[in-house]
Amino acid sequence: MLAGGILKPCSDASRPEDFGSKKRISPPPDRLAKLMAVLTIAFCWAHAVGVWLAQQTPLKIKKHGRLAQSLFRSGFDHLRNIITNIAHKLHEFHEVIHCLEGPNNRGDQRQEHQILLLAA
Repeated sequence: MLAGGILKPCSDASRPEDFGSKKRISPPPDRLAKLMAVLTIAFCWAHAVGVWLAQQTPLKIKKHGRLAQSLFRSGFDHLRNIITNIAHKLHEFHEVIHCLEGPNNRGDQRQEHQILLLAA
């Protein structure tokens, strides 16, 4: 009786006619928009930190010419390390906050696009 009581719901759930028959509840569009905005800011911040790190110490290039680690990945790892140890790395946190301000506000030299150099 016990085995039948356990196996019955498992076999009922595996029927194709029951698959997806329940109505799915989707979150409100405004909440999805806020989530996408936060994820976009986080992605841009991690990429900006990766670019900033690459300017300080160049990333390794593999034999086939690609980077060993993407700019996003290096920035994301650096941010994750700082945020998980925020009590000990408060100074570094203030440094990466400045990456959100953009290249012109950090005091970095502005990198001009190659097309602008060709036009001059």
